[in-house]
Amino acid sequence: MKHLSNVANLLEGQIMFKLLTKAQEMEAQGKKVYHLEIGEPYFDAPKEVLRATCKSLHDGKTHYTNSMGILELRDAIRQSVKDDLGFTPFREQVVVLQAHAIILFTIQCLVNPEEEVIYPDPSFPSYLSSIRLVGAKPIPVQLKEENSFKLKACDVEELITDKTRLIILNSPSNPTGAIMDESEVLKIAELAKKHDIYVLSDETHSKIIYSGKNYSVSVSDGCLFRSIILNSFSKTYAMTGFRLGYAIAPIDVAEKLGLMVQSTISCVPHFIQDAGIVALEKCCNYNRSIVERLRVQRDWVVQELNSIGLTCRVPDGSFFIMPNISKTGMTSQQFANFMLENGVVLISGTEFGQFGEGYVRISYASKYENLKCAINKIKEVLR
Repeated sequence: MKHLSNVANLLEGQIMFKLLTKAQEMEAQGKKVYHLEIGEPYFDAPKEVLRATCKSLHDGKTHYTNSMGILELRDAIRQSVKDDLGFTPFREQVVVLQAHAIILFTIQCLVNPEEEVIYPDPSFPSYLSSIRLVGAKPIPVQLKEENSFKLKACDVEELITDKTRLIILNSPSNPTGAIMDESEVLKIAELAKKHDIYVLSDETHSKIIYSGKNYSVSVSDGCLFRSIILNSFSKTYAMTGFRLGYAIAPIDVAEKLGLMVQSTISCVPHFIQDAGIVALEKCCNYNRSIVERLRVQRDWVVQELNSIGLTCRVPDGSFFIMPNISKTGMTSQQFANFMLENGVVLISGTEFGQFGEGYVRISYASKYENLKCAINKIKEVLR
């Protein structure tokens, strides 16, 4: 009898896209729905980026490229890393690919079945699904509300065994918006060195920061030995549809990541990479304007939800917030279902891990009118 593989049976997809489909079905039936589920800025990509994409297409840049990425973009990334983090990676350390794929490809390159990966919980669902797909053992480390959801090195250290191969960090965090303290980042770097463990640092939201500074574990070794950066153009420049990102890794790891690209998607389209160059070199002011608009929306959402008794910690980065809904007497999933019935789409905290119970995730990166109506609807139905 025909059957699917064990790996295929582990595939579950992402709840945010399932909810989006459900919401669109409701809208098709004439129901009014307010979207707070998708982590996507409502702004359009910068005009300079769009013009560069069109020009590249008209110039015929529609052919294969180097699987590691075109040299011009890799050099622009190197300069960006120097400006932001203070070190310049070698060109051989830079790999251009979809940021989402970096998670799976990195785990596949570094971790064998039954070896362990420590990752934050609650966190981006693709960490757990990628660990499982490789056949590795997921080891969640709890992000605690009393610590403002900031990862603590002491909690990580307790979980390290002789089978630990990789630690995943995410700062600013999806779904909490928390930024790790510099001291904790440095302690993680020391733990990785002491136990000879790799660290994958997901810095997708590293340029959406409202207060303080985001510290990268990569400054400890320049990504030459055990730290790996994952970054993306999606959130910083509202380029979600471009599917463009990059990794900075030790040269031997970067080489293998490039071969993974070569063996799966061949390469990132040239015209997409040309757009990335322009984003890095000419759109810094655009990002600053995004942050300021999001800051206003963040402050308003926190104030409104706290006013009705939901505990909301003010996130320092990203555009997500994780209010504590336990006072309602509902579980996270019950709360999310209840809101969906009333036309507000948000995500149960349990979709981000076992320690997400008692919370829901809200994206406040939507248009202000949608956000205002959605939060007012939440207030109305809870009252």
